[in-house]
Amino acid sequence: MNPPIKILQYQDGQTQIWDDFVQVAHNGNYLCSRRFLNYHKDRFRDASLMIYKEDVLIGVFSAAMSTDDPSHIIAHPGSTFGGLIYRNGLNVTSLTQIYKAIKIWYKNKGLTRISIRHIPNFLDLDGSEDDLYALLRNDFDLLRSDLNAVLDLKVPLKFTKGRKADIKRGNKHTDITNDFSYLSAAYAVIYNNISTRHAAEPVHALNELKELYDSANDNVELWTALNPKGVVEAAVILFVYNQISVHTQYIGSTEVGRKSAALDSLIASLIQNYVDLGYNHLSFGISNNRDGSLNEGLYRYKRSFGAKGKVMKVFSTVV
Repeated sequence: MNPPIKILQYQDGQTQIWDDFVQVAHNGNYLCSRRFLNYHKDRFRDASLMIYKEDVLIGVFSAAMSTDDPSHIIAHPGSTFGGLIYRNGLNVTSLTQIYKAIKIWYKNKGLTRISIRHIPNFLDLDGSEDDLYALLRNDFDLLRSDLNAVLDLKVPLKFTKGRKADIKRGNKHTDITNDFSYLSAAYAVIYNNISTRHAAEPVHALNELKELYDSANDNVELWTALNPKGVVEAAVILFVYNQISVHTQYIGSTEVGRKSAALDSLIASLIQNYVDLGYNHLSFGISNNRDGSLNEGLYRYKRSFGAKGKVMKVFSTVV
């Protein structure tokens, strides 16, 4: 007889247990760790779960209640993605049973809907989509899809001809650094870039980025391109998702940096760095506007470094 799945709600005192599990899990990643989620825990009512089989932790479910509807569980409202992080070796049957058990657990607590910002498969150790199949088998419907640009670092880099020329030009005028002490200047560049070009603001405040770096400096990096006077002309704040994937959380450039191709030089340098370190993927992030439409110019820029489209999916179901 197959042992039953036991689900318990996550408690604050289990932070280390949670993070130790995420660190070695099949699809574990920084955004589902407590080192990341705890920086804004006061904004959300946590509804995360610990999943056991025969008293062995086999999964965790990163989630919180919607701020608009407390009967609606979102995995995770404070992160790009969330949901089920699971142990290596679980087969698709077990994953299907886990999602069924999760739905029953939330229903018994009086909740009515679960939405999951699905963890992309390029974060999986083997790139499998078993958990995606398990979601669909449990009547989760596709709610939204956005287009990410992901660079495969295990194949020869293929920059476009124009991008190669810009990188070569930018290399003549910039000094590339990987130094978090430039954060204040870099954040000013990023903030101005997002506000003027996209009529928005960074998701993270300056002090929050400092907090994230202090709590997990192995997962948060700052890359900058300096002009000959030492002024930041372009910046990338990068999250190391896990041992195989990294993500450019913020990219920004001054007008001078755009004209001198400082950003192109910077991105090419950090790409080569992660190729040399043996990573599999670099995610540039989605290029969608709030209404779901595609910012084609932004997407085209990311593709010019050789990145390919990967769909980021949001699923939802009633319980």
